[in-house]
Amino acid sequence: DRRPDGMPGVFFGPTRFNMRVTEKPLPSAGSILDHVALSYMDVAAVVAGLAGSGAKVIEPVHQIPGLYRAAMIEDPWGARLELVEDPQLLGFHHAHARATDPAAMLRWFEEYFGGRPGQLKGRVAGLQFGPVWLLVDKADTTPAASDGRAIDHLGFRTTDIKAELAFLGGKGVKVLGEPRQDPNVATTFATFELVP
Repeated sequence: DRRPDGMPGVFFGPTRFNMRVTEKPLPSAGSILDHVALSYMDVAAVVAGLAGSGAKVIEPVHQIPGLYRAAMIEDPWGARLELVEDPQLLGFHHAHARATDPAAMLRWFEEYFGGRPGQLKGRVAGLQFGPVWLLVDKADTTPAASDGRAIDHLGFRTTDIKAELAFLGGKGVKVLGEPRQDPNVATTFATFELVP
């Protein structure tokens, strides 16, 4: 699927993954955005269907106790993708970040973006944004920035971007430049930086 400006992407339900050209993308593993997860009815069939695609199976299909069956792959460009079997939430399932203080990162996102705290399947602390989860693992050292990685950043929708940026700026969040209007689609963008 291409936007009117020609940027390629793919939808998982209402969530769109945008793709951009980067000469030498770094893998997502080891960065603050370690991986994203996609949910299917039959994860084993999805993994089997990837044979010959260039994807690398990092962790074969296995049961995560109390959660679901899952596998971890790396696509040919270095993005780590967790494939999960969760019929209650098909499509884009969660983004998985890393921080030296996971609880602090979750509190930060809750305060500034209004995610709803909860426990995925009653077992893993995270935040829900609609049906989608943000989970954060403990990192022993400060993770690398995600800029320039195979998973570069996360995007959030708002109805008033100027008010949102004023709020973030007033809280000391580093906003990177002024909002910019996409010339080809009815969307205004702005970027901010999270330092773990």
